[in-house]
Amino acid sequence: MWNVNAKYVDDYIPHRHIAAVVILYAAYYSAHLLCFDMLWKGGWARRIIGAIGTAMLYGTLFPVMYKLIQEWMPAVGLQLFDDTVPYNEADFRKRLISPYIIVVSMAAFTVATARLIQHHFEKKQLLKQLDGLQQQFIDREIKTHFISNILSTNIGAVLLQTKPDQKKKIIALIELLAYFNKVDQGSMGVVPLKQELRQLKHFIAMIDQQYGEGTVICAGLEDGGMAEDEIPLGLLLLPLENCLKYAQLGPKFPIRYNMRRVDDGWNILCISYINWGSVESVVSTGRGLEMAEKQITVLRLPIQIAVRQDEEKFFFTININKL
Repeated sequence: MWNVNAKYVDDYIPHRHIAAVVILYAAYYSAHLLCFDMLWKGGWARRIIGAIGTAMLYGTLFPVMYKLIQEWMPAVGLQLFDDTVPYNEADFRKRLISPYIIVVSMAAFTVATARLIQHHFEKKQLLKQLDGLQQQFIDREIKTHFISNILSTNIGAVLLQTKPDQKKKIIALIELLAYFNKVDQGSMGVVPLKQELRQLKHFIAMIDQQYGEGTVICAGLEDGGMAEDEIPLGLLLLPLENCLKYAQLGPKFPIRYNMRRVDDGWNILCISYINWGSVESVVSTGRGLEMAEKQITVLRLPIQIAVRQDEEKFFFTININKL
């Protein structure tokens, strides 16, 4: 880049010439860093902008550098070429493309290395948290057997998969582990409905991952996400957990979870197809219901729970009046 016309001004290269070339390198390097970062990580809008930016940098390289090196820099005393050598466009382009390739390669390598290092440390930290939470469950038995089954399966799946897109699943699993740990310890009290919905969605996603997309079909969850209500801890997951015990699982026999606003409260209905081959009786509803009924009694909450079944389906209903 010192002389794209094939001859140095002098054997001695002035410091200001060195500084000018370094600035040119740095400018193009920084611009490509930004574009490659957008291409590597971001939504479609960022990626499109990054692609357009990269294309523009290359498309304008020769005219912009011609203006800089042949016209603007000599005007301020930064002449990188010898006036006695005739300008040759082919030679100019040939000598310019080599440093440009170096700059682009360095920018791409920097972004890739930075992202891989970032991913490594984020994953290491998340797995450390996950191992700690998993150890809590090894030391303490989870009484609700379907929750235990779903969690143990998903813990193994997440730990075995090392792709970058597993980060969200790891975060969701950590949150859900902490949540179930709190519920299983017998914690009581009301919490924001939005908080309960977040954990319910995590749990449903894990069920779908294990048994197939569409195993649980929901309705009304978005309405609940916009409400400012409060409900007892663990109450939203209780119907689903009980339905899972007796259900035929898979997209062919979907569990339907419906949530709707009724006056100032909520009605939650969970329906599943009973797997009579593995369930002798649906009379006992298990520890989850016991924990919920205890909360309702101790906190004196205006909540009614009803369980029934017919020859084909199991129904679990919760009516939550305004707390």
